[in-house]
Amino acid sequence: LCTTNLPTPTIADGSTAFDVVLYTSSSGSGRTRTISGLNFSPDLVWSKRRSAAGRHVITDIVRGVNKEIFPNLTSAERTSTDGLTAFTSDGYSSGPDNGAFGWSSDSATFVNWAWDAGSSTVSNTDGSITSSVRANQTAGFSICTYTGSTGNQSFGHGLNTAPKFIAIKNRSSSANWFVMFDIGETYYKYGHFNTTDALANATAQPVSNTTVTLGNNNAWFGANGDNYVAYCMSPVAGYSAVGSYTGNGSSDGPFVHTGFKVAFILIKRSNSGSAWVIVDNKRDGYNETYKWLEPNTNNAEQSVTPVANVDFLSNGFKLRGNGATTNASG
Repeated sequence: LCTTNLPTPTIADGSTAFDVVLYTSSSGSGRTRTISGLNFSPDLVWSKRRSAAGRHVITDIVRGVNKEIFPNLTSAERTSTDGLTAFTSDGYSSGPDNGAFGWSSDSATFVNWAWDAGSSTVSNTDGSITSSVRANQTAGFSICTYTGSTGNQSFGHGLNTAPKFIAIKNRSSSANWFVMFDIGETYYKYGHFNTTDALANATAQPVSNTTVTLGNNNAWFGANGDNYVAYCMSPVAGYSAVGSYTGNGSSDGPFVHTGFKVAFILIKRSNSGSAWVIVDNKRDGYNETYKWLEPNTNNAEQSVTPVANVDFLSNGFKLRGNGATTNASG
């Protein structure tokens, strides 16, 4: 066995494009903080209070600092004065935000998930709707904003390969999130971050190597005149993957091959109503992991076994719990 016989990964070190940040906030004015030391300049940060209930919150560089959307809510975009206040070359700064609980509250623990979406935001005219796009083609991740228009419209995603995961949120009006997956079936499946609904089948192929096509005037993704943001991910060998597995209802659960050491896993049971689940490599820090958060609720971090018991491996992950949320039989 020799490492020179292995293929050279596109991204040799995944922490140069994604990382998990943990911290405990102080009290009062000490809740303001600066995160530094990341191996990249982040463009999207998703934050969640762990130690108590509090909304999930996402801020990205394309919409701008202090512009917040919430995975567990249908709410329109919120402008904050004390949320994420700056993106830096190796991190970001956030204010006290004691009202929204997205970034800080007195003596509470938080997790932040941060992604690199490239170095510049450009106008993209690949689709019928012009979009503003910040794309990291090497890491297969882009942030897109656009304004909805009547009729079947499309917007450019900037990745030059079809994204397999797309999350869209109406910024102007209250509406469900619209989240699409390619799990190897004829058409993409879709669901909503803010609900536990089973995933449904799209009725047409909505994605190409350059564009995402939207149905007619739907508030989830294309209402005329409403503003939207879309987060698009295309799998990159050795760094990211999108796929599916079938549960076996056993503590000796299925192994899911990704081809790289996993840091962040998002799981959704597709054929039945069930919570979304996020586990990562930092909050437990060892196998088996069992601490999870739910994008569809404001719940504090949970650790009741056997819901999200997972082994993080060098080339994928293995389910170790037999809970119906992540490993129901069949």
